[in-house]
Amino acid sequence: MIEFRVNGTPKPWANNEIEWRKKIKDECIKLPKIKGKVKLRVKIIFYLKKERLNKSDLDNLAKPVLDTICKVNNPQTKDKSLTGNIYDYDDNMVFELILKKEESEIEGAFIHIEEIKD
Repeated sequence: MIEFRVNGTPKPWANNEIEWRKKIKDECIKLPKIKGKVKLRVKIIFYLKKERLNKSDLDNLAKPVLDTICKVNNPQTKDKSLTGNIYDYDDNMVFELILKKEESEIEGAFIHIEEIKD
């Protein structure tokens, strides 16, 4: 099980999310990597200021996080260091995804990753 928090403004996919992804990567490199091709359960809680809470789609917020944690086959960024920072396989190995957003004055995300045992 791996848990960590990233402080900063969560950015949705395709909306200038590179700085947000760099913040995620900076936290990921402090953590152990998940070894081998295993099924994952990922829970992400996004903390957003009141004015952004109802304007942010959870599915679009999740993509930059997953693409930074997992190694995507076709990364949509020239900076290849922004992918595969905890898990060396594609995010198609995420079998359970739990997303939530909460109002907070301090923006960021809490990320929980664990292996699903069959």
